[in-house]
Amino acid sequence: MEQVVAAWNQAVKDSNSMPAWQQKADNMLVAASNYLGTPYVFGSKVGQTASFDCSSFTKFLFAQEHIKLPRSSREQSLLGTDVPLSDLRQGDLIFFTTPARSKKEGLDHIGHVAIYAGDGLIVHTFRPGIGVTISELNGSWKKRVVEVRRVLV
Repeated sequence: MEQVVAAWNQAVKDSNSMPAWQQKADNMLVAASNYLGTPYVFGSKVGQTASFDCSSFTKFLFAQEHIKLPRSSREQSLLGTDVPLSDLRQGDLIFFTTPARSKKEGLDHIGHVAIYAGDGLIVHTFRPGIGVTISELNGSWKKRVVEVRRVLV
């Protein structure tokens, strides 16, 4: 865990002379760090911070930067521009399939969203008992990536 925290701290860099998208991404990542451990509850109500599900968390963080996202991960996947996984940058939205959605097609294939934090890390919430957390993108998460969307420009 120390390695993940060290990488997380590295991902949140000094904000002097950054492009606007980078400043927004950094602000969102700092805000996200304040909610680490916040419980995951599927269908969490938007506008409160006692619990989140994946898309209410991304919606909340983007709203901190005055960017409106739709409520569901599937709707969020329609925003921004498509980006190859090899071109990730902080603040990009990464959409994943889940075991329950892996055989579905189109937008129904998407069941999870996370924010790329840099250095191979994502911030998201996905399971009761874990809540908001930082995870490595490699491994099982990377295998389930459906698409990456860049909303911060």
